[in-house]
Amino acid sequence: MKKLKVLIAGGLAAGLIVLILINLYNNNLSVISARSRVNQGIEPMMLAYRVYVMGFLPVADVSFTMPVPVMLAGKQVLKMDASGRTLSWIKPLFSGHMGLESFVDAQSGLPIQFTQELSRSDKDVQLKTASYDQDRHTMEIAGVSREIMPQTYDILSVLEHLRSMNLSGVENLEFCLNTNQKNYLLQGQVTFQDTDSAVIKAQIFRKDKNPYHRSHLTMYLAKKTRNIPVLIKVFASGMVIHARLVSAE
Repeated sequence: MKKLKVLIAGGLAAGLIVLILINLYNNNLSVISARSRVNQGIEPMMLAYRVYVMGFLPVADVSFTMPVPVMLAGKQVLKMDASGRTLSWIKPLFSGHMGLESFVDAQSGLPIQFTQELSRSDKDVQLKTASYDQDRHTMEIAGVSREIMPQTYDILSVLEHLRSMNLSGVENLEFCLNTNQKNYLLQGQVTFQDTDSAVIKAQIFRKDKNPYHRSHLTMYLAKKTRNIPVLIKVFASGMVIHARLVSAE
């Protein structure tokens, strides 16, 4: 019995070591860049990510499309969207789908309209559309007007703004966010691993500094192809989530 316990413990330890090594390999930026072909110097129109819980358990796929010019209310704007869906293996336990759509001003890059659709197996579909008046510092959801901070972004427009920035010489970042009800701040620092990559470490928290609404974000960017996020790490509500780039097309 004692030998059996030792064998089981040894097997678990060996399995844990292998899992850690695989996780370290899969989170290697060079490996991710090579697999996704992100450094080929071609501007992609779509970015696809695999999402992992605790950094190693795959649970969902998410894709982002790059901005394209469209007409909205007689004005030419830029449209970008994202969608996500849980993987098939987890659907017996939980299934969900996410759709995001953002229309932004072509000059300022600030959002004009943001729509989010959330579908979960245990809840009805939720659809919300926010309209922004950046001049009056207000946004409207379901007929209710709310005050926002100057130059407020949604999640898609702030990612695109980061991608379009020249990060050389930038040390600190701060953005105002609001896609639902409360005003949030993203505050972070920029460091450079080498000439081809940058790292953004940031906190996202409510402007009223509610301690229960705070998350940590780390983004590894490939500078050669306009700051494409290669690896995104999020710590929120006691959970670690990684999103690894799998293709840039």
